[in-house]
Amino acid sequence: PVLDEDVFLKLFKHYAFHNVCVAADDRVRLKDIATQIARKLKGSPLVAKIVGEQLRMRPNTDYWRSSQDVNHLDDTMGALWWCYQHLDEQIRRCFAYCSMFPRRRYLERHELVKLWAAEGFARSSNEGKDLEDVCQGYFDELVSASFLQPEVKKYSSKKDTYIVHDLLLDLADKVAGNDCFRIENQWKQIGDSLIMEGCEEEVPPDVRHLFVQTYGSELINDKICKLDNLRTLIIDSGERRKPVEEKVLKNLFVRIRKLRVLIIRGYNGQGALSVPKSICQLRHLRYLAFLTRYDTGGRLVLPGTLTKLYHMQVLDFGSIGSLVFNSCEGIFGLINLRHIIQMPCLKIPSIGRLTLLRTMETLKVRREEGCGLKQLSNLTSFVANCVSVASKTLKASRKLLKPIWPIKKGSEHWN
Repeated sequence: PVLDEDVFLKLFKHYAFHNVCVAADDRVRLKDIATQIARKLKGSPLVAKIVGEQLRMRPNTDYWRSSQDVNHLDDTMGALWWCYQHLDEQIRRCFAYCSMFPRRRYLERHELVKLWAAEGFARSSNEGKDLEDVCQGYFDELVSASFLQPEVKKYSSKKDTYIVHDLLLDLADKVAGNDCFRIENQWKQIGDSLIMEGCEEEVPPDVRHLFVQTYGSELINDKICKLDNLRTLIIDSGERRKPVEEKVLKNLFVRIRKLRVLIIRGYNGQGALSVPKSICQLRHLRYLAFLTRYDTGGRLVLPGTLTKLYHMQVLDFGSIGSLVFNSCEGIFGLINLRHIIQMPCLKIPSIGRLTLLRTMETLKVRREEGCGLKQLSNLTSFVANCVSVASKTLKASRKLLKPIWPIKKGSEHWN
């Protein structure tokens, strides 16, 4: 909507002067300049907020006057482009990455931060700073600049979700170019047949980050497996009558070896699926997820070759009914592993060797060698939702945990 001129000016000044402390004379001059800038912005509430906040961060008359003369502010997209140029290079890169997702897509903070870290977007002058903390800073900057906007998802308990406004997604599409692409396809019932729609547009051959709305074997074999530069592949959903196939995954693993992120949400409790051993070909893989949209059961079998993916940072198998992995003892070879989400290996021996591990759903502590609480002494950033300890060692466990791993009241579970 386009606001009335007076309403727009009031809104624009609200964002531009919010919590700004300047001398009274400077404030008068800045208000005059703000009035001139507002006349160029064509009444868009989004532009009022984003441009206003950019000016608020630099409350000096010289900067505001120079901004007043910028031609980009004469139209909405030009104004958004001007604000985008004020972001740091790495933050611009993270914003462009969001163009991969469909319009009005709910983006979760913790997932997006992990994705950026897996892609290697983190750059810091502080060599000791954690890469996810750096990416968290990027996220906060995008929120502060309103390039990501908080949005509570309906009928969901998740509160830390955000969206990219449609106009900003248009900007993200522009700045990303061929690096990011989305295929918004779906299966459609025509008579007795299922027909895939939405795959007509040609995928750029040099695309690096790809979002696919719906799983389809022909789409993967005929198009995706030819994308040699692909770094990210997210398959968002599947059709029960068109299940994920082992032979398709095998072909994918052999052909697209530069993948850093592979997320398949299309596994919908279809029965048994064995992940091919050739997954070890994905030597650069850092983020692996097989997910179901609902808790629909199904059985997923992971190969032992998974433990050869030494760059792995995130393993996520949420809502899979039955997950089989017989190489738990080899998982400590994944020395860069940071997050284990819904993993079947609750009894991981020598977990202390995973010194970068930050999160895990449940930790089971036992008396066997390599399975005691002392393993936590090296995990300085470790967080678990549940710690399960045998009752015979309850008192000793509490005493041992206290200096090593501070526990918030109500956060631990004792069997």
